[in-house]
Amino acid sequence: MSKCNAKLVLRVVVEGRKSVVQTGLHSGD
Repeated sequence: MSKCNAKLVLRVVVEGRKSVVQTGLHSGD
């Protein structure tokens, strides 16, 4: 995996976690 791909994946994961936190705190994850 290239560094560029790693950064892209990390960004997607971070954004996804932010979305989960904003929309589903009650879900516990």
